[in-house]
Amino acid sequence: MQVLVTGANGFVGSFLVEELLRRGHSVRCLVRKTSNLQWIQHLPVDLVYGEVTRPETLGPAVEGVQQVYHLAGVTKARRREDYFRVNAGGTENLLRACEEHAGDLTRFLLVSSQAAAGPSAGPKPRVESDPPHPLTSYGQSKLEAERIVARFRDQLPVSVVRPPAVYGPRDRDVLILFRYVAHGVNPQLGRGERLVSVVHVRDLVQGMLAVANSEAAVGQTYFVAHPEPVEWSAFGETMARAMGRKVRKLVLPAWILWPAALVSEIAARLARRPATLNLEKVREIRERYWVCSVEKLRREVGFTASVDLETGVRETVQWYWEHGWLPKPKSRRKKAERSR
Repeated sequence: MQVLVTGANGFVGSFLVEELLRRGHSVRCLVRKTSNLQWIQHLPVDLVYGEVTRPETLGPAVEGVQQVYHLAGVTKARRREDYFRVNAGGTENLLRACEEHAGDLTRFLLVSSQAAAGPSAGPKPRVESDPPHPLTSYGQSKLEAERIVARFRDQLPVSVVRPPAVYGPRDRDVLILFRYVAHGVNPQLGRGERLVSVVHVRDLVQGMLAVANSEAAVGQTYFVAHPEPVEWSAFGETMARAMGRKVRKLVLPAWILWPAALVSEIAARLARRPATLNLEKVREIRERYWVCSVEKLRREVGFTASVDLETGVRETVQWYWEHGWLPKPKSRRKKAERSR
């Protein structure tokens, strides 16, 4: 099968490309001229240069493909309109290209985000039919992309998946917490319970493929996460065990995020780049419950994520150590030196 992956050079996209190749598919990757290709440059893929915001470049990318996995998008931007131009407008451009040039298309899969649905009101997981209430421009732009996909349901076989926080080898977002733990600190925001859904990148990829190849999933939206949510402090403790580290919990007051975000925004504005932490992002971080249900995915598609937290975190730590993204504990460094 000929498959197109947008965002193929990213964290999740590169794992998806590897699995598609392992299954024997021919993979075409839509990339920009400026894309960092370190995770896919050694793979037998067909690179097509273009951008989802430039419709004239998309025809050659989708021509003759049977499946499209749309992961390309922005998670950080300087302006609200940039989120919508790429995440929503780019999705519409790609769908229109598929409508015109991909006559044999069997599935268009949009990888959206839990941010499009918004947080849960409490520990009870959100389900796909709950009214969405995204808190940020990013989440709102991903929800708009979902609505655009829904408008094409009568013309194309479309599906949507909403992953929560994704972790695993090559990830740089959750890496921030791993680095705190590596230095003996398990940071917590406030003293109350903070419950989140997470998914290991390999589970997410398997879930995406299960949805893309299920007839029952045409026209449907699914959360793809591990069925067991995790308490945030327990996430850090799991990392500490994987590293063999003792950590102390550092409880930070929630109000500290506002001045930190303001400083981050000012610095980013001066540097003319997107802020890592901004005032919108604070609204998401302050929420205590980001929990989603995977019952619909299990019932209709037959998929359940299987990488438990201990296994997934241990694998991730090992990869970070091997690639120098995390410092190894001194005891492990000395042991490695003695074995040479």
